[in-house]
Amino acid sequence: MRFTQATMAIGCTLGVLVGPTAASAAERRHFKADLQTTSQFVPIQFVNSLRCVDEVGHAPAIGMLKVVGSGDASILGPVLDEQSHCLRADFSFFDGRFTMTNAEGDAISGRYFGELLPTFNSTFPPDAPPGGPWLILGNVCIENGMAGRIDNDCRRGSYRPARGITNVTTGDATIFLDQTIGIGGR
Repeated sequence: MRFTQATMAIGCTLGVLVGPTAASAAERRHFKADLQTTSQFVPIQFVNSLRCVDEVGHAPAIGMLKVVGSGDASILGPVLDEQSHCLRADFSFFDGRFTMTNAEGDAISGRYFGELLPTFNSTFPPDAPPGGPWLILGNVCIENGMAGRIDNDCRRGSYRPARGITNVTTGDATIFLDQTIGIGGR
């Protein structure tokens, strides 16, 4: 399904991108990640009913996008990226969750939400879902990781801009993270 693949790619890219955060008690360190992902769409009837319950006034949730990929992240090195988020009919997404894990088992996790926006060469075929490349505009926070040493920026509501590009036809996405994170000294 073209819409399924498109939806998957959108979620992946948004979930990973991040901007700078406010200072905290822990040492703030630069964190950057470059990721390549692919995704799978799960229709809403097969999603845990509590996960994609949305606020009133938004477009209806149509399912969940499950994302997997790999890349390189400062602090962690080569990583496996796993994400998922609820997808709305208007190509916005919410309740995104991600974890990047390296070969030693060190991980950084967070949350995200956002939307996909068409590019000049996005396609809108009649009687078919949209396709082609779309921009990912999102907001991301780092929640925990590295054996409890990471500050919880999500608890403080410290979300940062996230950006990327996805091809909704293929489900492939490129994600870029660039922010600071608080790391305690355990």
